[in-house]
Formats: sequence, structure tokens, C-alpha cells
Amino acid sequence: LSHRPLLSGYDEPETLSFKIDLNGPIGADVRHSKTQLEYALADAEHTLHLYLAQLADVTAAGLGSHLHKVEFPFAEANARMEFDGVPVDHTTLGILAQALDKAVSKEVEILNDFGLDNPASAKQVIAFLKARGWGDKITSNGTMSSADKVLEGLVALDPAVSHIRAFRRYRSLARGQLITGELLGADGRFHPRHRHLGAETGRNTISAPNLVGLSRNFRPIVTAPPGRAIIEADYAKIEVGIAAAEACDVELIAAFNSGDVYAAVARAFYWNRLTQDEQSMSLEAFKKVRGDLRNKIKVFVLATLYNMQDQAIADRFAVSLDTAKEQRAAFLSKYPGISKMMTDAEHAGRIRGFAPIIGGLKRHIAPDYNAANKHMNTPVQGGAGVVFRKAVTDLYQCFRGTSTQLILPVHDAVVVECDEENVETVSTMLRQFMYQAVKAYYPDLDPRIDVNASATHCWNKDGDARALDRFLQDAGAFPFVSGAQNHSTKSRGIKND
Repeated sequence: LSHRPLLSGYDEPETLSFKIDLNGPIGADVRHSKTQLEYALADAEHTLHLYLAQLADVTAAGLGSHLHKVEFPFAEANARMEFDGVPVDHTTLGILAQALDKAVSKEVEILNDFGLDNPASAKQVIAFLKARGWGDKITSNGTMSSADKVLEGLVALDPAVSHIRAFRRYRSLARGQLITGELLGADGRFHPRHRHLGAETGRNTISAPNLVGLSRNFRPIVTAPPGRAIIEADYAKIEVGIAAAEACDVELIAAFNSGDVYAAVARAFYWNRLTQDEQSMSLEAFKKVRGDLRNKIKVFVLATLYNMQDQAIADRFAVSLDTAKEQRAAFLSKYPGISKMMTDAEHAGRIRGFAPIIGGLKRHIAPDYNAANKHMNTPVQGGAGVVFRKAVTDLYQCFRGTSTQLILPVHDAVVVECDEENVETVSTMLRQFMYQAVKAYYPDLDPRIDVNASATHCWNKDGDARALDRFLQDAGAFPFVSGAQNHSTKSRGIKND
């Protein structure tokens, strides 16, 4: 094994000099040292012993096929993404560090004006929110919390809350390993740690640094090297589609397959409020004319699918509790398959003690206060994870040995680095392979894959490559156009939300 090449193209890789091109993609020209090979082979030997020890149990559980067709190949793709790394703009990192310090100070001043002396103190934040009348909103099981998930439900009710959350985001990012650059590799790229099964639902997680957690403002620090392009392919609203498929809800499946599930659901749900023109127009036109209803139903659909209770829905939409109950009941009556799935998942889960995931996986769930939600959510989130791993595995095999690299998995999206002249071809292949991955598990679904191939010189959200520049200017970091903006590239079609 030690005499076989780790990458195709050469017979004796150890005879080649070690080479890393700092300005280009890391791939087939990288060789491993003898020490690295010995270390990797020792890991492989121990892994083999573990595999053989667990093989009988895996086979008895009916997971052998899934393990070999999805999990093992994804582990290889994941390892390659970690090894290849993510390119960043070093100059921008330094300027962003200064801007974040200023942004933190600005948020502190705003919160001081609201009457919060030390926003870094969770104790003071809780006392502050309690004094503003939100004590009942931040209490769960008799304990008050200022966790971000709790604060998220108060954003629409109190203007101070968004500033508390912004202060925390900026402060955390300013102190994190991403901004300090201490985790930059010798090749000038970040190589974050990929955990194959990092989340309870079986999702992959990223850390050290957590690039996946970057908001749209900061994504442009990921910058393509000269002659290269960065694009992103994303499953549009895939968890809604998988929920519909798991529930065998014909109406919701049809809405998902329409191409804009939220516009379709909004038009059906608010039908009696619409004019005749609004009832008959295309979904694309409806989205433009009644974007208010689409945005409202988007939050409501996700809240219902993830079992948000009536009071929480009332708080989120600033409506009465009775109205929240009526609207939730109306939604579930419109989609009875979803209603039945939620009830059955909770009852069956309590009896068997686990939630099933497509492909044969099982998530064992303790009978705690949140067990009902986990039984409902796991088949959907876990199913989305299986589909995504299948897609990444197929894409990795497709691009293997080429200059195209998968560099980062982001929830239901994958970020890809390729040569500038290959953007259109790679975009087409991304759509094809990701589409087929869904069909392999959920044949009734017709998924939409959005490819963001606009402003390919940097990673961005919906083509907004100047989001970082606006943040820097707003923070008073002086007028600045990031190095990413100066990178020459063609602008291509932007994905639709």
C-alpha cells in the first residue's frame, strides 16, 4: 500500500519533490512525506480493526449498504475538502479585525443608551430584558435564559434585542481564530476541521475555524486565487420537500415541485384574501406582488414543521394566542399528511425509543422534555443530511482528478472552486448530480438547485459580493474595496430565492 500513489497520475509519488503552489489550487501536485504516509497508514490500520469489530452489528442492523455507498465515500470527500482547504484574502482579514472592534464599541454605546451597562454579562442581559417586560418570554422550565435562540423570538418585539445579538456576533467573531489568522495553513488557506457526524441529526459540522457560521456580510473574505472561481450550489427549501415526502403529503409535494414552495403555500393558504388576478397569476409574479405573504408563510411553515407551539408562533408574528392557534390548525388541515406525520412520529417514537432516517439510520432519543420535537424533526433533517452526503460523494467522484475542488459543505449547499473558464460547465454538473441525489431517495420530489455563479471572485450570498465592503464602511474602517473586488472575473447569472 505504501508504494501506491495516493492520487492518480504518478507511479512513484515519493520520488517527487514536495510542492505547493501558493497562488493556485491544491490538488494533484501535492505529495506526502514518508512521515505523513506512515502516520496515515497507522490510522488506516486501526480504523480497519474497528471496522471489522463492528461489521457484524452493522450488517445485522441492515446498514451495510448505506455505510459503503454513502458514509465511507463521504468520509473520503470530507477528508479531501479538509486537506485542500479554503482560500482567503489575508489583507481583508486584518482590516476586518479593526472594523469588528469598532462595531463592538458602537453596539455597546447603543445598548448603553437603552439602559444596558454591560452587554457581555448574561446576568445583566437577563435583568435588562426582565425589566423591559420579557421575563415570561425568556423563561423555560423555570429558568431564565438569554441564549440566542431565546433572543431570536424577541427581535420583532423589542428593538434592543437585535443590538444585543449583533454585539455578541461581532464580539465572538473578533475574538475567534478566523479573524486572528492563527489557523491559516502554510499554503495560505484555512483548513477547518470537518466532523462527519458532528450533529445529532447526522449532519457534518465545521470548526477551527467555523467558516460555515459566517453571515452574508463576512463571506467575501473567502476569495478565489487568480484564474480561479468560487461558486455555490444550494438545495432550495429541501427540508420542506423532504418533510412533504416523508409525510406522503400530496398537496405539499406539489407545492414543493412548483419551484417556489413558499409562494405556492402562501397562495393556497391566503386564497380567500387574494384578488382574482392574484389567484390566477404565476408563482413568479405572485412572489413579486405579494412578497409580504410569501415571507410571512415562510416563517410560519418552518415554525409549524419544527413543532413551534402556539404561544411561540403568537410571539413571532405578534398576533394573539387565539389567532396563532387558528392559523396553525388551518395550516395542518390544509396539509393533513404533515399533521398525521407529526402525531405518528411522536407516538411511535416514544414506544420504540428512536427516530428512523432514510437509508436505515436510527437516532436513539432519550425521553426528555424535547423528545417530541426530536422525533418529528429527525426524519426530515436526517433525510436531508443523507441526500446531501450522497450528492457530495457523487460530485467528488465526478471532479476527482480535475482542477475542480469541493471546498466547503454549508448546510444544504456545497461551495466549489474551479477554473474561471469552467464555471458554466461545473454549474451544470452541480445541478445534475444534486438533482439525482434527491431522486435516489425521494423519487416524488422535483428539487430546485440554485447555483450562485455571480461575482465568482469570492464567496457571497446571492451574488452580494459587496456586503463585506459595506460593513467595513459602516463600521468606520475607512473607505475600502476588498482585494476580492479587484480580482478580475466575469459576472454570471444569480440564483433566485
